Amino acid sequence: MRHLGASPIGVANTRRLHFAKKLIDETHLPMGQIAIASGFGSVRRFNAAFRKTYNRTPSEIRRFAHLASKQLEHEYLFRLHFRPPFQWDALLDFLGRRAIPGVESVEDGSYRRTISLNGDSGSLAVSIDESDSALQVRISFPDPRWLFLIIERVRRMFDLAADPNEIDSDFWHSDYCDSSAEPSFSNSRGSRGSRHCSNRSAEETCWNNSRFCEGRD
Repeated sequence: MRHLGASPIGVANTRRLHFAKKLIDETHLPMGQIAIASGFGSVRRFNAAFRKTYNRTPSEIRRFAHLASKQLEHEYLFRLHFRPPFQWDALLDFLGRRAIPGVESVEDGSYRRTISLNGDSGSLAVSIDESDSALQVRISFPDPRWLFLIIERVRRMFDLAADPNEIDSDFWHSDYCDSSAEPSFSNSRGSRGSRHCSNRSAEETCWNNSRFCEGRD
């Protein structure tokens, strides 16, 4: 609360609201499915949260949205912004060397993987749009109720909450900082600490549990 200015419940509610607005703006899902997918539990609470925050109903907000062309059923495209710089090639190299055969792959500048949640299977692909400081995430999954969880796991896997400026400040004021470290630190600025499961059994745990796997190589 000291750092965020809000309680954990308040932060969680804000994240749900922002995700719901992203679904309204970027997908063709019906409002009832968006309410469930973003974790509101009921359409009534969903509508009330939007009226309180935006002074509009979800349907009114969608009328102003610039939706892409009609998406295939169960196909979704999201843009997840990050604070630049982002060492994308280095992260892809990290993930490529640890890719689980038959589950993950790195090709053509993208990370791809299969996912399994609650008995349903799908896939996702992540690429970068450096001009907009965002990752493009394409998800194919049959049950939209799990989209929020999938996106949260992608955010964490690619360390999108990292703030390079804050990292810089912490480094230069740490006991480990000296002039000899400056060149290597400058070259690695924007590196991310991926949360990556390194074997098939751990991978199944990652995508079937409600908790994201913290394992790293």
